Amino acid sequence: MKDPLSSCTYNLLYQDLKRISKNGEFFCKELLAVFQQRSELEINYSKGLQKIAGKLLKVSKEMCDNSTYRAWSFISDEMYASADAHRILGNALNQDAIQELRQILDEHAKRKRPLDNAVEKSGKLVLTNWSEQIKLKKKLIGLTREHEALFSFVEKNKQICTEKEKQKMLNRLTKSAELQTRVDEEYFNTNIEGHHIRLKLENTLKTCYQIVQELEKQRIETLSNTLDKYSLFMTVYAQTVIHSHKQIEQAVRKVDVEKDIQSLVEDIGTTADDNKAEFLMTDYFEEEGKTVMGKDRRKDAIRTKLQRLEDCIRKTKNDREG
Repeated sequence: MKDPLSSCTYNLLYQDLKRISKNGEFFCKELLAVFQQRSELEINYSKGLQKIAGKLLKVSKEMCDNSTYRAWSFISDEMYASADAHRILGNALNQDAIQELRQILDEHAKRKRPLDNAVEKSGKLVLTNWSEQIKLKKKLIGLTREHEALFSFVEKNKQICTEKEKQKMLNRLTKSAELQTRVDEEYFNTNIEGHHIRLKLENTLKTCYQIVQELEKQRIETLSNTLDKYSLFMTVYAQTVIHSHKQIEQAVRKVDVEKDIQSLVEDIGTTADDNKAEFLMTDYFEEEGKTVMGKDRRKDAIRTKLQRLEDCIRKTKNDREG
């Protein structure tokens, strides 16, 4: 059976617009998912960057008396600023762009659902009426064919028939005509009803088309506003990064490597006297003058120890020369 909706101009326009709207809805859903992931990445990156910035700041403070090390504390400040910028960007995406996209998706879904239902309901009425018209048309054609055949038979045979047979055929002809008239009236009324249903469908399609068109205009405006907001977010982020970079450049210019090295040398430098190491010398029992040991025996013992010490010194000198 031919689809009566295929020739309806407003239906064709509405279906084309629905395809465009469906593509726009798909784009918004994908964009929403991208922004959600971007927001989570920015916030998580901010937390990680803030953590390592704290570590760098802690070790930098321990070495803050040196301009080179002091410059690294500015790097930690830059990390904190960058972490804050990423956190702000992530929250801004979540609060503004994501919320607005989710809101328009939900709003459009709610508004388009009854439109599709109305179009579907009107379309079913048109199809039902169309099918009913076809059935009545076939029935009417069959009855008309039978009636005309009966009428032709009566006309040909009324001269040779008895009055009783003639009356009988006229009764059949009358009933056939009445049935034909009734079905013809039903077919006509169904056809008129079909025109009203089709007009109602076209009005419904026209109204729904206009509403969906306005929704798509709103979607485009929202996407444009989201682009403006995203551009603003990135501008603020870039300004924060540029400001931090300028601070780093100033800190780097203040670094005096020669001075830091000289300070290091001065801090760890030593004099010749400082280089003299203190040793623990041997201290024997025989060296004590108040011992009970005899003088001669004490001398012999000390002489033996001195000789051993001299032998050790001589051996060390020979090893050095060798």
